[in-house]
Amino acid sequence: MSSQTEERGSPLDTLKWLVSLGILLSAVAAFYVYSDESTLLRVGALLGATALAVAIAWTTRQGRVLWGMTNNAYGELRRVVWPTRTETTQTALAVLVLVIIAAIFLWLVDMLLAWGVQRFTGLGG
Repeated sequence: MSSQTEERGSPLDTLKWLVSLGILLSAVAAFYVYSDESTLLRVGALLGATALAVAIAWTTRQGRVLWGMTNNAYGELRRVVWPTRTETTQTALAVLVLVIIAAIFLWLVDMLLAWGVQRFTGLGG
């Protein structure tokens, strides 16, 4: 049995999630209700409300865990050794050549099978 205990969010966290969801749903509804207004104004208000909802959600326990995972992922991304331009070009050319060779091989197999079916059945042109 696992000795770890699952931490539960506080009632305040639940309230924050509900407020965040309410802001987001209200912003989406307002976007469509005020369809006569400028699109730029509506999109700006929607983005602002979304940013506010995300900011509130980040103050919860789950939001802090997600932020920590994002920081860890960014750290891992910085440690990746990316290929040089030459390596990328050589790999892309190798893949292209192999795809062309595979296409020619499959075309020849198709021609051979079509010829065999035509000889066997007497159908075809």
